[in-house]
Amino acid sequence: MVVFITSVKHPLNAFSYETVWDYLHETLFSVCSQVEDEYRVIVVCNKVLDRFEQTDRVRKKVDFIEVDFAPPSLVSNPSTGLDACYKDRGVKNIVGLLHAKKYKYVAQIM
Repeated sequence: MVVFITSVKHPLNAFSYETVWDYLHETLFSVCSQVEDEYRVIVVCNKVLDRFEQTDRVRKKVDFIEVDFAPPSLVSNPSTGLDACYKDRGVKNIVGLLHAKKYKYVAQIM
């Protein structure tokens, strides 16, 4: 089994958190449309949008891990700065790796 881990930026540091989730929805739809069935996807985020529509395939293959971390920057827009973004992504990836330790192979989606 292969496990893919990705993270979603903090809602306060996104120009449009809804747009971020629209892109994630498209990505998960693509990944979950694969013929191969031996995979899992772990998405670490601060908040799952209520309007996020999950298909049966997404519900079966994707684990959403919600964390309650402070925003990496107090700047409430996409000009957060690379260092803050790297720190946010790094901490969320550690959470994803801890969740994924029960699986055999792990790949990080950048």
